[in-house]
Amino acid sequence: MSLPRGFLTLLPPPSRWSEDEVLDYVGVAKGIVEGAKGVAINVPEVVSLGRGEGRPVPFRPKMNLLRFASLLVREGLRTYLDRYAPLMGREDYVRFLSRASSTVEGVVVVGKVRSDWSYPGYDVLPALKLARRYFERVGAITIFERKGEVERVCAKVEVG
Repeated sequence: MSLPRGFLTLLPPPSRWSEDEVLDYVGVAKGIVEGAKGVAINVPEVVSLGRGEGRPVPFRPKMNLLRFASLLVREGLRTYLDRYAPLMGREDYVRFLSRASSTVEGVVVVGKVRSDWSYPGYDVLPALKLARRYFERVGAITIFERKGEVERVCAKVEVG
């Protein structure tokens, strides 16, 4: 399958939404994507990191990524998922990749939120290498303001 021409980033709906609200949301996304030929949906993981105050919109727990992705795919929408690999235990990450590979076209591996925190999961480069075992299309993010980012981006590209 060819690469998408572009992406619509679609946040997963709040977990408290009813099934009808979720399906309406999926329907709106489908209408947007069908009007923009060749566009895929990118669904980022949204997590609360205890920042509390200062958020313009309060954090609300979101629907499970794989469950939401399966609804999108069922509607014929090409779908990719973003996932914070370090936040998941290593076995959970492998299980996620295995399940996701039967649902979506690819994943975007997101790394640590803060370098001074310890995490239970994989760092970005090992997580990317592992994701390449499950997907032809794997992406990563970059934060250009970060010191040493050029080297990090080059290493990510080398991994695939």
